[in-house]
Amino acid sequence: MLSPVSSSLRTAAVQLLPRQIRAGGSTWCPCRCISVKPGDVKPKTVPCRYLGQPSPFTHPHLIKHGEVTPGITQTEYELRRHKLASLIEAQSEKMGPSASSINHVAIVLSHPTSYMTNDIPYPFHQNQDFLYLSGFLEPDSA
Repeated sequence: MLSPVSSSLRTAAVQLLPRQIRAGGSTWCPCRCISVKPGDVKPKTVPCRYLGQPSPFTHPHLIKHGEVTPGITQTEYELRRHKLASLIEAQSEKMGPSASSINHVAIVLSHPTSYMTNDIPYPFHQNQDFLYLSGFLEPDSA
């Protein structure tokens, strides 16, 4: 049942409408009534570093806190990189004393953005090695 306030507002709105619109016992209003309260919307603060790819701040329904990609945590990616560093160190020790210094660098490149024509991009797919080690989804990075 309608409250007395909403009923009186409806009656006032019907009286303002032209007679041909409200004829026949039905009411039709050509406009929508929208009410916005300025206090209802709270600005969401998202750290700037989380704006490149989905994060717990921008996509909480996909990624939990501590995850870089859905289902894979930051710790998992750290362990993968540590394992790669250990394999590089072990391989350099096998190669002899000249190769087994303590300074090694592994450079893994991401995949660039490709285009079918000047304006139509292919769907972006990250380099699998780069994605496996970092979880970073941005193109043209190292």
